Amino acid sequence: MGILTRTQMESHVTMRIGGRTDMASFVTDSIKMAYDAIVAGVLLPENQETASMNTVGDNPTYTLPTDFMYPVSFRNLNEEDPLQQLNPKRYDEIKNLTQTGPPTHYMWWRNQLTLFPTPDTTYTVQLRYVKRLPELSASTSVTLIPREWDEIIIQGGFYRMLSWLDQGDLSLKEEAKYTKMVSGIMNRLGLGKVDTMDVATPQLGAPTAWRQR
Repeated sequence: MGILTRTQMESHVTMRIGGRTDMASFVTDSIKMAYDAIVAGVLLPENQETASMNTVGDNPTYTLPTDFMYPVSFRNLNEEDPLQQLNPKRYDEIKNLTQTGPPTHYMWWRNQLTLFPTPDTTYTVQLRYVKRLPELSASTSVTLIPREWDEIIIQGGFYRMLSWLDQGDLSLKEEAKYTKMVSGIMNRLGLGKVDTMDVATPQLGAPTAWRQR
């Protein structure tokens, strides 16, 4: 969870645009949008969710959770392999949509999950997905992601304000800083995935490092 409230983050942005008080509503929007962009674009423990649902025989379509943003993986817990995604075009090309049995594929369309084949009985489908976090609706709101992101959200709000104020060159410069800040923290988060690799990549120092030993 973050530390700075939305108002405190707005104060940082306001100070950085020269203390202008006539842009308060735009500063608020910039902070909200910066936060939403991170929630939608970065996979974090705080926006990861797991849910399950039970199918009903002869019913192919199910409503997804209200906080569903986009899928990570779906699995029929009664089978070994995860469900494979079908895009709408591929789904429409299937000749026999009335086929029933254990579902092996799914189509995500709007807020619905359509399974294929149509379940012939009850199966438990596990959903792993990225969820939409609540917006920073109140002035006292704090983010639901770690406090290390507070400064990045401020930077995201700042470069947006510069863009809206038609400060194009400066906006691009500050956006580049924002991108570097995001990459830096994502690189550190990526260290937690090292043990998921099949083979570790050897890390060599500069040539002079080992020649002088």
